[in-house]
Amino acid sequence: MRFKLYIGKLINQIIIKTYNFNFKLLGFIPNGRYLNLDLQRAGLTIDNIFDVGANIGQTALGFAQAFPYSTIFSFEPVLQTFEILKKNTSKFSKIKTNNIALGQYKQVLSIINHEDSEINSLKRTTSFENEKSTSIQVLTGQSFCEENNIRKIDILKIDVEGFEMEVLMGFDELFLKNNVKCIYAEVGFDQNDELKTMFSDINTYLSKLDFVTSGFYEPYRWGSTKLRLGFCNALFINTNLIQN
Repeated sequence: MRFKLYIGKLINQIIIKTYNFNFKLLGFIPNGRYLNLDLQRAGLTIDNIFDVGANIGQTALGFAQAFPYSTIFSFEPVLQTFEILKKNTSKFSKIKTNNIALGQYKQVLSIINHEDSEINSLKRTTSFENEKSTSIQVLTGQSFCEENNIRKIDILKIDVEGFEMEVLMGFDELFLKNNVKCIYAEVGFDQNDELKTMFSDINTYLSKLDFVTSGFYEPYRWGSTKLRLGFCNALFINTNLIQN
């Protein structure tokens, strides 16, 4: 198993290096494997990217390499993690780091601090009610856009461990004006996972705003047979802005 994992990682690194050099050389790779490759193939104009739940910059750095002329707004509310994010992205002037969270309302909330910073969450769960927490500032995406004169978002990436619906509802006016082109969000399929927003909930909400599901990326499977899908990242596209 370790050998298979090693080979898989090696192939993935080769593909990413080739992709960063010239994505057109990867015509043999089918759609649905790499988000940035799919978006480039589609010929979409990407000017503004929101990375909500940026952690230490993993996704932002990938966006910066794929779309070097776009401006990336990264949001990470936990100060300790934010400092690492700021350091990791310091060489990219187009990545704008923000030490705040986005949500449905402007408020101060407590975020659960986990040893693994990737699962820090604003969602209150019974599993982690005794964990340490930190108070953080929450703004709506709409108010942030108004304060920074941002009129449209081409990619809205959200990975906030169960707080995805609150983030989406904070962009109400941008959605109503069809000013969000793509949404890339972590979605869950296991009803027992308290830190995941169910795909059915997000899909139902976004379908009313004329978004359709475009694809699933980076699936996490579990169980002895690996046939159970726990969660993945889903791409939704605005049918009013993207041609079929």
